[in-house]
Amino acid sequence: MENLIIKGKITVLGKEIPVIYGGFGDGQRTILAKTVALLHDTEIRTINQLINNHIEDGYFEEGIDFVDLKGTKFEVILNDNGIYTQNAINRSNNIYLLSQQGYTLLLKLMNTELARKQYKQVIRQYFQLEEAVKSGHQGINKIKQMEMEARLCNAKTRQAKELIRMADNPNSPLPSEYKHILYAKAAEIIIGQALIPLPVTEKTYSATEIAKECGVSANKIGRIANENGLKTSRYGVYVFDKSPYSNKQVETFRYNEEGRRKLMELIAREG
Repeated sequence: MENLIIKGKITVLGKEIPVIYGGFGDGQRTILAKTVALLHDTEIRTINQLINNHIEDGYFEEGIDFVDLKGTKFEVILNDNGIYTQNAINRSNNIYLLSQQGYTLLLKLMNTELARKQYKQVIRQYFQLEEAVKSGHQGINKIKQMEMEARLCNAKTRQAKELIRMADNPNSPLPSEYKHILYAKAAEIIIGQALIPLPVTEKTYSATEIAKECGVSANKIGRIANENGLKTSRYGVYVFDKSPYSNKQVETFRYNEEGRRKLMELIAREG
């Protein structure tokens, strides 16, 4: 058994675990059965039992897939680094250390969908990360790229959730067309391409745009629209827009082509 080296800790699956080298003579990262139990939300005795049940049949090979640190000088290292208390060491029948191959074999025995998903993350965040470091600058660039991709993915997820929150907010009811747009944009952010087609929308005009075209004030447009009941789905749609007086979003009415023509007709009548 080669010297065991513990080099600090690393966060994997949101849990802080020790970084361990040695035990198999190749200087590769290895992992304690206790750490596997922590990462996969199970008990150490369950992990130890799986290993013990498959040692005699040759499924696990000692020195290749696992080593038992119980009764060795490495107990002191585990105790000194706060990984095992002395009491826990005394009560343990086995203190198994697994190679990456041993960990892979163990996960096949666990055989659950959750275990498989967690396994992929452990390989990427723990074992493969070490390979990237050993490959020099190229490895460092790979690590940075992985970190950037993870951050970008998290940012996109937050953006998509915010769009969905806006669409589902009961306190700020949006027209169905706008909800559809928000859902479509959220899906596009996550998938990376347009998945849900955007609704076909007609051109709309603000009161200010129509007022400028007719040479009147926007207030007059609003007054005529209110007096003639034009603020309906026939003549346009309510939308949320930035208030000119604050940073708040306010509900405003935008007129479609029929609403624009009707307003121009009514303005012409008034002279």
